[in-house]
Amino acid sequence: MAGELFVGIMSGTSLDAVDAVVCRFAPAAAAADRGALQLTMLASHSKALPAELRQQLLAITDSASDAAERSIGLAELARLEATLAELYAAATDELLNGANLAPGDIAAIGCHGQTVMHLPPPQRPAATLQLNDPSRLAALTGIAVAADFRRADIALGGQGAPLVPAFHHALFGTGGRRAIANIGGIANLTLLDGDHCSGFDSGPGNALMDGWCQRQRGEAFDRDGSWAASGRVDPALLERLLAHPFLAAKPPKSCGREEFNQALLAGCTLPGADVQATLAELTAATIADALHRQPEPIEELFVCGGGAYNGDLMARLAARLAGCRVTTTAELGLAPEWVEACAFAWLARQRLLELPGNLPAVTGARRPAVLGGLYLP
Repeated sequence: MAGELFVGIMSGTSLDAVDAVVCRFAPAAAAADRGALQLTMLASHSKALPAELRQQLLAITDSASDAAERSIGLAELARLEATLAELYAAATDELLNGANLAPGDIAAIGCHGQTVMHLPPPQRPAATLQLNDPSRLAALTGIAVAADFRRADIALGGQGAPLVPAFHHALFGTGGRRAIANIGGIANLTLLDGDHCSGFDSGPGNALMDGWCQRQRGEAFDRDGSWAASGRVDPALLERLLAHPFLAAKPPKSCGREEFNQALLAGCTLPGADVQATLAELTAATIADALHRQPEPIEELFVCGGGAYNGDLMARLAARLAGCRVTTTAELGLAPEWVEACAFAWLARQRLLELPGNLPAVTGARRPAVLGGLYLP
């Protein structure tokens, strides 16, 4: 299967857009070849979530800290899955048309779906829910779809997340002691040292900052962190947020908007810019603190995801990680905004090859597992 093309689709907790890529992988046809993977990204495309759809998804993911307090009708749930599949199909069509490729050129699509609930261990029963209709996506595109990547890992006692460290290990694992910080709505870390790989969700990424910016300014995000840079960190608020129990928990661990959402800021009367600065400092602090807890110092941190383009956040990370070089995955040959979508193209390839897509050292699963179901057009 070396040299065949795969599409990866990602819509994450930031709820900003559907990102889609076409990737060619070679050679790494065996799980033992981790770190030897070669990736060529042939095309990329980003399609914004329609405002109404974004608000519907926010209403069921960011409205309450207690998952039990959120509710959605079954008819609305079914329609959201169909709507998302149609959006993913439109993004795929636009991606392929822009690259002058046909559906027959693509071996499979890897489509994660939209996470609206994540209840990992030690919650019982552990569960996760991603909205998607992969059969509809396959029918609309004429391409096989690999989807539902989390639940096999959870069935084996794992967290089901984060999924990207296995891809980071395959692609970036040949260097020295380094870390990859994927800063989307939630932030996760991959720790690489030769053949060794570990990883976990470190806490909030952009979700709290984006949500506060939306509420206070009517803007989807704080471009380059300029609003946060104009404010002052409030020590009391930062201390309170850093006391969140998830941050003290030991890996394996994963989180979502269930833990980090706007309910944490209820009743806050501080100036808006000061809250934004504090939220940016929270993201930087949780990533840096997690790295400082490692037994050996990290030499390099490569950032991907939307957070890589937040200059204020990158500066805060560098300030908290003295002695560690802080840069982006662009230095490793892959633009930060496309890393996660490429990971799902890779997971589609792993599924077709019937190779594991998880790392038990990351998720805590009892064993490596082939992830996802396969849906034929």
